[in-house]
Amino acid sequence: MLTQGLFRPDRLPREGIDPRQWKWKTIKGWKWTFKDHINVLEMHALYQTVVWRMKTDRLWGRRFVHLVDSQVVVGVARKGRTSSRKLEHILRKYNLLLLAVHAYPILGWVISRLNPADPPSRWYVPQ
Repeated sequence: MLTQGLFRPDRLPREGIDPRQWKWKTIKGWKWTFKDHINVLEMHALYQTVVWRMKTDRLWGRRFVHLVDSQVVVGVARKGRTSSRKLEHILRKYNLLLLAVHAYPILGWVISRLNPADPPSRWYVPQ
């Protein structure tokens, strides 16, 4: 399901996109250097993806599809606001970046066990 009008947080059951329809490969990954709530980490990963796309894909004035396995992040990023103080900081940076590059994200929700980006997100090594 794509979020530009199809994501209805008040509707149950929710359906996600089936990522097995495409072939995937890991292009970028990193080890988390800090521990935080999973929603904050997911939002940070979305922001970092936009930064990476901006540098490599000529994102200026373009639409792009991004799969996220957090319904909280999809909802927050789609609305562009949140009451969570932890999410607010990274969301503000994300919104400013999208505004600056005139990019239009189309976020799709995917079930965590099917998320092709899930293995790289497990690279955190506690210190």
